Amino acid sequence: MEPDEWGGEVPVAFIEGLAAVGKLRGFRVERCAAPQRRRIVAVTADGRTLRSRCIDERGLRRVVLVLNEYTRRLSKVLVEGEPRG
Repeated sequence: MEPDEWGGEVPVAFIEGLAAVGKLRGFRVERCAAPQRRRIVAVTADGRTLRSRCIDERGLRRVVLVLNEYTRRLSKVLVEGEPRG
């Protein structure tokens, strides 16, 4: 399924999946119209901008932690190479 098929907003899990396989260049958090709701705005490795559906702030904290972990871990592997056993 392509992001356009979701009406311009993608599930947060889609963005997490891209981060897990190293296809995410970066992300930021953006306010939604609904109170106490936020969204992730992510830039993919090929330069596309994706916006997640709005989620509550508790869920957002978990997502940000996961995305930070993936991007930090993968950037270290990209710079230093594969860890040796």
